[in-house]
Amino acid sequence: MPHAVAALLVGAGIAAGARWLAREVIRAAEATRLANDEASLKEKTVSIPIKDLGTLVWDPKAGVYRPRLSSQG
Repeated sequence: MPHAVAALLVGAGIAAGARWLAREVIRAAEATRLANDEASLKEKTVSIPIKDLGTLVWDPKAGVYRPRLSSQG
């Protein structure tokens, strides 16, 4: 008889743990969905202004492209 009681207690513990785990998975999924929705809204509303550098010319001393100075062109 004690084995049956122990088995019932273990079964009840497993069932309670499974219910708790299911609730946590649902909560985490909802939090992730909300975070993704918020991030997608931020992507749509935040825009970085594009800086127009004009024409780029090669600078052989530095080995990089630089904006053409207005006095040169």
